[in-house]
Amino acid sequence: MVEDAAALLVDALAAGRELDLAGAALPATTLAAVLTDTPPPGAPALRLRRAHITGLLRLTGAEVTMPVELRGCVFAQTPDLRMARFAGLALTGCRLPGLRAGNVRVAADLLLDDGFTAAGPVHLTDAQIGGSLRLSAGRLRGAGGRALIADRIVVEGTFYARRLRSSGELRLPGARITGNLDFGGADLSSPTGDALDATGITVGGSLLAGRHNAGPDVAFCASGRVLLPGGR
Repeated sequence: MVEDAAALLVDALAAGRELDLAGAALPATTLAAVLTDTPPPGAPALRLRRAHITGLLRLTGAEVTMPVELRGCVFAQTPDLRMARFAGLALTGCRLPGLRAGNVRVAADLLLDDGFTAAGPVHLTDAQIGGSLRLSAGRLRGAGGRALIADRIVVEGTFYARRLRSSGELRLPGARITGNLDFGGADLSSPTGDALDATGITVGGSLLAGRHNAGPDVAFCASGRVLLPGGR
């Protein structure tokens, strides 16, 4: 079965189509092997939907040369992407215990949006995102008090957090964002008392924290302090 899953994934990659596993199990080691192998000639991206990824996806320090799109997948263990390099990475609608991605490098966009749910902290300390970071309509539960730990993150595009729901502290001290920082319609709370710590942040565009166009009742709300000392 493992060999079949790997073959299906490689075939879909070569054909440029999405593979929908409809909840079937896929070992993390199999996925890691496909991601770090040389892709077939002309393969545009790896597109995988609704896989139940078992075991630990360990890509520490790996280089993934093709864009990766995982949609609606469930991870049994917290993926370890520390110091990895991606052409582009989407975890749209995925559910996972947390994410370890300190010092990750993404040449294009990083998508943690549209139903993305993390039960524990999402670690993005010292990450570098060449495009935009999208957390819009995501859910960060932040077990242990902190939901997003992204000290000194660099985002060359816009940081989208529209309609983000967080029940843990968002940490962005020392972050550098070239575009906008958009919290339109976000709902932030934290047991630490700090909903958002953006001490010393640099935003090249605008800081947006108003209503979202999804409806008049979808407005920014922070149950806790919003810290912006030294921000510009």
